[in-house]
Amino acid sequence: MSAFKTIALIGRHNSPDVAGALAKMGDYLRKQGRAVLVEKESAASNHVSGFPIADYDEIGARADLVVCREATEACSTQHETWRPTTCPSSASTRAASDS
Repeated sequence: MSAFKTIALIGRHNSPDVAGALAKMGDYLRKQGRAVLVEKESAASNHVSGFPIADYDEIGARADLVVCREATEACSTQHETWRPTTCPSSASTRAASDS
């Protein structure tokens, strides 16, 4: 069994594409037996429901893994991907993992 029992999802605010992606990922993870949290501002601005809502402090205390959904202007809807990062700033995580 995976070490990641509780997974938090964070997404860009006010984005219909992200809203759908968060819901799909949350449903998938739940079917895999994982507990899913959705960051409160991401849930509110994207109208995502059906999952427990958590602020950053609660996510830090409870989540084993955080997945951030970023949509960039250079990507079309069909080419957007899930990228594992830490939010809100992923630069320090990528730099640390490259060490």
